[in-house]
Amino acid sequence: KVLEGVLKTNPGHQRTLLATAELAVRAGDEAGAEALWRRAVESDLKARQPRILLGNYLIKTNRAAEALALTEPALAREPKSLGLLETVGQARLRTGDPVGALEAFRTLASLVPDSYPAQELLMRALELNGRVAEALEAAEHTLSLEPKNLPARLGQVRYLAQLGRLDEAQAKLEPLIAEFPDQVDLLLLEGRIA
Repeated sequence: KVLEGVLKTNPGHQRTLLATAELAVRAGDEAGAEALWRRAVESDLKARQPRILLGNYLIKTNRAAEALALTEPALAREPKSLGLLETVGQARLRTGDPVGALEAFRTLASLVPDSYPAQELLMRALELNGRVAEALEAAEHTLSLEPKNLPARLGQVRYLAQLGRLDEAQAKLEPLIAEFPDQVDLLLLEGRIA
């Protein structure tokens, strides 16, 4: 009720709109949250956070092209915004632009080289662009930051195999199979390497 009161007296108050949207998400009212994010964007055309939140929601609801239209202009204004880089990269992936996604994720990873989630995004984008040796480097960097990261561990095995380094791939795969004996991806990898 307090938030509603603030919005009545100041309908464009950014923090209140975003807080109310978060409450709507928690209550399961994603349509209500979307409307509030849109109000927040409209009330301040340069505001970054509502664009990121709305963009992520649009991607989640299969409207990645709309998310790009919303977030790319903001990224042009703020090319070092971590949230915008991630959202734009994800939207580019979903709209079939792996080269554009790689550009966004490469920039993101360069800005936060010690962030394993950023390195993992870069790894996946490199793989989608057929840059297997670089994807292996990104997987290894991710693992240096987060040794238990399963997607990076799987990627490392996959990339080693693709590069013809089968003995190394098998050596990395065996502990994974022991740790996750029912993981289908591992069984498929084992079949490719054997």
